[in-house]
Amino acid sequence: MAEQTLSATAPARRTPNRLVPTVTAELVRSIVRGEFPPGALLSRETDLSERFRVSRTVVRESIKVLEEKGLVSVQQGRGTTVQPRIRWNLFDPIVISACQEYDADFESSAKLVVVRAAVESEMTRQAAERFTAGNAVQLGRMLAAFDGIGDDGPAFLQADRALHEFIVDLSGNEFASALSRSTHAWVVQPAQLTNERLVTTIHDALAEHEAICAALCANDGEAAAAAMRAHILDSWRRTYSLLSSEG
Repeated sequence: MAEQTLSATAPARRTPNRLVPTVTAELVRSIVRGEFPPGALLSRETDLSERFRVSRTVVRESIKVLEEKGLVSVQQGRGTTVQPRIRWNLFDPIVISACQEYDADFESSAKLVVVRAAVESEMTRQAAERFTAGNAVQLGRMLAAFDGIGDDGPAFLQADRALHEFIVDLSGNEFASALSRSTHAWVVQPAQLTNERLVTTIHDALAEHEAICAALCANDGEAAAAAMRAHILDSWRRTYSLLSSEG
């Protein structure tokens, strides 16, 4: 928790620079969970120094990192102001992790699904246009691997992620690949579903995978894009239903 001090866990000989990531992560979590809402001033350096039991230098460097991530704006004489969420670098690993942690109503997840569906469907269309016989062999092996998974939910999620990454990578767009990797881990939220509940979604997902792969093998970009978009949106609806019922 952000209220806990760092002195109990941080060795006395740790250098200030090594404390900056820890303080930064705690401040990110405090901002994301609403302790410091957009438009509010962050606590003064002296107060944050006492709160985390670190030097003001560490606090100052941590605030600089927050500014780089778009979470705050520092103005001389006016203090440090928390920025609107729309200005945050939401794909930064620390920020996206905190957003997931405090996404109790899954609103952020739902928004991210829309982004992922748009990106991956277009990349699937492009992948279909450059899909080769060799790619078809690789894809066939990946589909066959699902047969041995059975009711192992975590194994299915791992194979599912590999399949999506393979297809997006085939588009040749490295920016889309990076975006897909950062969003897929959050949207799936495997840790929040029990294996028993997760396996109920596998049958539908497998059928959707086959539709996507069939369109890719036929070099039908439009059909592949439509199948991928439907798969991502329908998968989220199933996942959301399970997450809501478990909550």
